[in-house]
Amino acid sequence: MAALDITADLTPLTPDQQARARGPDRLIWCLHTTALRQPELRWIHTGHPPNCPKPHVTTHQCPGRHQPNPQPALF
Repeated sequence: MAALDITADLTPLTPDQQARARGPDRLIWCLHTTALRQPELRWIHTGHPPNCPKPHVTTHQCPGRHQPNPQPALF
């Protein structure tokens, strides 16, 4: 088993919101609670039950930095 550091938006998503949020660099996670009552994110894969009652969340995506006056290319 491997461990990953993940920053997730913990607002639960509906199935429609999951479909819109999912992308090559943005995964959907199932939010489990361990026996010690600790939160645990599990990647949703093709074998994940479609009627899972646990909350589903997505990887956080920071908004891009706004550069009002981008510098011109050097070359």
